Amino acid sequence: MLPIVLVCLLLGLVPAFIARHKGHDFLIYWVIGSVLFGFTFAYTIFMPKAGEPDAPGTALKSTALGIVVFAAWLVLANYLSPPISL
Repeated sequence: MLPIVLVCLLLGLVPAFIARHKGHDFLIYWVIGSVLFGFTFAYTIFMPKAGEPDAPGTALKSTALGIVVFAAWLVLANYLSPPISL
């Protein structure tokens, strides 16, 4: 269990550093990125820098990409995890 938590915390650093580079709060994006890496990573890639207006369609693109990345992550996690026998 502990290795999974550590991997999640380390993965959460990726969107957090991207958000910090764009002028947003590091801690918030680290917490959210640790829990929902796929959505947060896709969102931080497409989000504008702090203080810039949103370009038309940016939110829709980041949401759609986040859903695709998260779905791919779920499929991969399901494929790589061993079956549970009761």
